[in-house]
Amino acid sequence: MRVLKRTLSTLVAAVIFLALFACCGIPEGPGERPTEPTATQSPPAQTVSPEVIKTPEPTPEPTPEPTPEPTPPPPATLKMCVMGDVLVHNTQLTDAYNREDGTYDFTHCFRYIKEHVSQADIAFCQLETTFGGGPNFAGYPNFNTPDEMACALSDMGIDLLGLAGNHVLDKGYSGMVRTLDTVKAAGMTPIGAYATQEERDKSSGIVLMEQNGIRVAFLAYTYGTNGIPLPSDKPFVTNLLYTDYLTNLSVLNKDLILADLSAAKAMEPDLIVTITHWGSEYATKPNKFQQEAAEFLFENGVDVILGSHCHVPQPYERRTITTVDGETKDVFVSFCLGNLISAQTYDYTNLSAMLNLEFEMDPLTREVVLTEVSYIPIYTVKASEGSDYHVLPIHDGITSYETDGEPPISSSLYNSLLKGLKDLHSILGPEGDPMYSPPDTQ
Repeated sequence: MRVLKRTLSTLVAAVIFLALFACCGIPEGPGERPTEPTATQSPPAQTVSPEVIKTPEPTPEPTPEPTPEPTPPPPATLKMCVMGDVLVHNTQLTDAYNREDGTYDFTHCFRYIKEHVSQADIAFCQLETTFGGGPNFAGYPNFNTPDEMACALSDMGIDLLGLAGNHVLDKGYSGMVRTLDTVKAAGMTPIGAYATQEERDKSSGIVLMEQNGIRVAFLAYTYGTNGIPLPSDKPFVTNLLYTDYLTNLSVLNKDLILADLSAAKAMEPDLIVTITHWGSEYATKPNKFQQEAAEFLFENGVDVILGSHCHVPQPYERRTITTVDGETKDVFVSFCLGNLISAQTYDYTNLSAMLNLEFEMDPLTREVVLTEVSYIPIYTVKASEGSDYHVLPIHDGITSYETDGEPPISSSLYNSLLKGLKDLHSILGPEGDPMYSPPDTQ
């Protein structure tokens, strides 16, 4: 009985223990009771291994492509072809006359140089006659040429025709006005003579031409008018280089020239060119008055001077000058190119050159530079030397004779061409002739 009671007591104790365990959460094994979090106590933070979460690497910014340097625009270019005086003497009138219908034709005079002229942006020559109207056409001393010469010059490719010359009033004021109208009707621009004061005032006597973006202001002056005074009521008819144009030809017309240059500068051209009819006839070197006039023009803003009148070639040259404003710049002068065509027989009057000037302009600064100067030697073939009066490139004529080519060249003309080429090189210098070959000294 004592054993049963002990066993029963043990069972009762076990039941009580289990009940206490269930109610109080006593752990099964030994150790401290877990601490319950209070209302103000946060649960302990969990520790995470760094191998579990990694900070992402920042995405690199893309490298910008380098901005390419803008390609500068190419320089603008201008090619100018300059030729000498056009005279038409009586023998030339006879040569151009068609007896069958009573008309004239001068186009044959320029058939061998037309291709060269057509390559220029601006082509210029000087008129030493008038288109005063027929039927009384005449040569020296009071020139009056059929209108067909104007057509021939235009057909050759002339853009600008100089009228400021000593023969501008050979047929009086009315003849000058008719010359102006004929030149315009033929499609050319005249320079240096004016029908009214209003016409001159409109442009201050300046012709502004633009080619390939390059603006060129042209001005023109003549030393005199062969002793013919300007009409007292029409002093505007032509531009005079000298105030004493009827006597000594020594006092520069500075007031007029400076006023014209001021007007030209106001037009903001890239280049200022003056056409000057000056110098001593048949002299192959410029005189002191030409030199003085050139110096004055350059100092007051002119960039290029194109001379005429002397009927024979004179040198051309580049210079570096200082203007009245203190600017140092490069300039160019061609004192005279002689006759483009005539029937004169004095030494060198049948020799001339087609002067080629090439300019480049920086499109950003608008600075213009004369990049190349060259010339084509030419010779006026008279009707007695060939089939008719015409202008012939000397090198072409020499080659034609040596190869039995065209046009046919006689031995006499061939020798004249050889001599003419030598003479022209001695005056202009051979370096400007692209076909010049120095003599073999070996």
